[in-house]
Amino acid sequence: MPTFRITAAPPRLCACGQKARYVGRRAKRFQSVWEESRWTPSRWSAWSRNWEPYRTREGLATNREIAETGHCLNKSLQSFRLIVVRWKNAPPSLFEAEDYCYHAVASNRKESESASEVLWWHNQRGEAENWHKELKLELGMEQMPCGQQEANAVYFGIGVLAYNLSLMLKAKLLPPEYRHSSVATLRWKLYRLAGKLVRHARVWVLKVRTEGEKLALLQAARQRCYELSLSSA
Repeated sequence: MPTFRITAAPPRLCACGQKARYVGRRAKRFQSVWEESRWTPSRWSAWSRNWEPYRTREGLATNREIAETGHCLNKSLQSFRLIVVRWKNAPPSLFEAEDYCYHAVASNRKESESASEVLWWHNQRGEAENWHKELKLELGMEQMPCGQQEANAVYFGIGVLAYNLSLMLKAKLLPPEYRHSSVATLRWKLYRLAGKLVRHARVWVLKVRTEGEKLALLQAARQRCYELSLSSA
């Protein structure tokens, strides 16, 4: 019988009795739910014909498959969506003899959303945690500078503004390979450049000491920023 790791996709499951609440709150153990809901190997083998290739939001192929079914716990009058992803267990160990590993997500999202769309939305929770970590650790927001609330609010606001500007820089101005770069990576590749601001003939000129490829990248980003300013004017 396959072993599952199950989570609940927010918003939390609709009320389905006491047992559904067990699934909705982080679902510590799926084995109990499996036994209570009477999933059997015969039912599983019949359902396994519905597996489809799973792709990312960008349309990239993965080594995983996805399937969906409706499910209802015992002594409950309401059902919920059960979305399962599986991937090859290579190589199976002595303690995990199954050919596949499984991950299940219980959700009450609308049926107009496909199983893949629900899983994409669900996986954004982890991405949000990465954003918080990046803001806190890589922009010095882990500790506030003083004991005054107003001053700390200004300090934190400046940090959030800097972080949002870095997100806009990655999304709008830099090439696609920078889309998932962290603040530390941007600081190492772009910000840490020796430069000098010079005024000559009533014109300010920024001189940067770097190679031609990075200089072309900075010039392209500056040109793109200028084009965006014209389009929003």
